[in-house]
Amino acid sequence: MGSKMSPRRNMKRYSVRLPAWHMKRLIWWAEAKGQTIAGMWQNVVQARVEANAEQIDQMAAELAEGQGVTVEEWKRKALEKNNYEPDDGSDD
Repeated sequence: MGSKMSPRRNMKRYSVRLPAWHMKRLIWWAEAKGQTIAGMWQNVVQARVEANAEQIDQMAAELAEGQGVTVEEWKRKALEKNNYEPDDGSDD
């Protein structure tokens, strides 16, 4: 029987700052929903990335073409530039 990877194993941590107006509303929103600020932040970012996935792919293709590289090469370089191991995680 093969071992299953924990879903959390593929998750990455990233620190961000928000203007006070946005941070207060994130806190209020998380409290109102009974969630932690970190959980709420995670859900919001994931939803926005998913909602913009097609646009992200189109932008990557345009930039790759402009740089004369394949989309896969452009994505690999972007991950490396941001200290993200290209082979981490199961999706592209």
